Amino acid sequence: MRASAINPDRALTLDYYGQILFALGRDEEALTKFRRAIAVEPSFKGPYYSMADVLRRTGHDDEAKEVLKKLPKS
Repeated sequence: MRASAINPDRALTLDYYGQILFALGRDEEALTKFRRAIAVEPSFKGPYYSMADVLRRTGHDDEAKEVLKKLPKS
């Protein structure tokens, strides 16, 4: 059974799923998963870094910087 089927709204699962999608070249789908992960658990930092990485690697440096500015404080 797929992890996303077991707990589709868990931020960690969404972050990992987004990373896999990005590795497969499915950038927009990956960004959607990262946005959902942030919405589900805004205090979890992983998807912010993942999202910024995708944005940076696809030439959206300014957007990536904006995402990192929204990182929750420890």
